[in-house]
Amino acid sequence: MPLHSPNLKRPLGRLGAPVLGLGLLLAPGAARAGLQDLLIRQFCLAAIHDEVEHTGKPAPPELATSTCDCVVEQINGGTDLETAKKVCRARARQRFGL
Repeated sequence: MPLHSPNLKRPLGRLGAPVLGLGLLLAPGAARAGLQDLLIRQFCLAAIHDEVEHTGKPAPPELATSTCDCVVEQINGGTDLETAKKVCRARARQRFGL
């Protein structure tokens, strides 16, 4: 058996990424928490992008990052999603004068 199997260099196929994601979901501790934070942040950024696009007004550059950091912190602190959104939206309005 050769030491360098061609299968070892094969890129993740169509199912590779979902399987990798599933592995992270099942991973203990920090990996799972990191994936959860990443997913929350991605959905948050998309929601803010849609909301800003709907208004037609330019948004401050830090708005999305700051607001999504707030949402992640709130959820990690035990706050439900709807309350986290309300709290962070209010903070963003105050901080950025919206």
